[in-house]
Amino acid sequence: MKALLFFLLTLPFVHAVSFNKLQCGKAAQEQTLEWQARGNWTKTKLGPKDAYYSSPTGAVGEWVIVKAIPQGTGLSKITPDGRIEVSFSGDKCRKSIKNFAQPKPLPDHLSDRELQEFVSTHKKGLIYLWSANEPASQKGIPEIKNAAIKLKLPLMILLDKDITKGQLQRLKQDLGETVTKRVDSIEFKMRSIESFPTLLAFKNGKLLSRMIKGQKQADEFEKEVSQLLK
Repeated sequence: MKALLFFLLTLPFVHAVSFNKLQCGKAAQEQTLEWQARGNWTKTKLGPKDAYYSSPTGAVGEWVIVKAIPQGTGLSKITPDGRIEVSFSGDKCRKSIKNFAQPKPLPDHLSDRELQEFVSTHKKGLIYLWSANEPASQKGIPEIKNAAIKLKLPLMILLDKDITKGQLQRLKQDLGETVTKRVDSIEFKMRSIESFPTLLAFKNGKLLSRMIKGQKQADEFEKEVSQLLK
């Protein structure tokens, strides 16, 4: 079974996995439970009759992927420490396991480990991701700061990694270190975050599935975050 991470460029949407329709679906479902998939399955189409399903676990940067393969079902668990791939195939649903190393985060970038530490340290909080190539997302920084202060929520502001060294140096000089920390995260890749700004919220040690996208005024951020964290 080839790595299932090659299929992350298509548009996902929320869907339920019909394990009873998959060959070896019962064994596959038991594996997802063992891996503690949260069950917020997202379906990503690969073609007219092909797709894979992905769900987060309880930890930042840990995801489970399920996909039909010839004569069976393939699964992957992606973590910052590595990737496990399991396949169940044939009439007896024979189990095969392979382990792969996970590429290390880019140097001088925050990783899923730092994100997990932030999420674990606070009962509730916010993570704001912005891009130097999207001016509106930079304008949203003071707005989300004001909203977080009013809501009394901890806030982490992160810069998208697609930026040149020259841009980064100028931004650090203009805006400071606090809002110009770049991030290289499995979590953000799995969520297919491609528009900026994107605001993530968490509570009780887990990132919420729903994200708030687009630049807003402080009172708009405050209202949407309040509804999200009810």
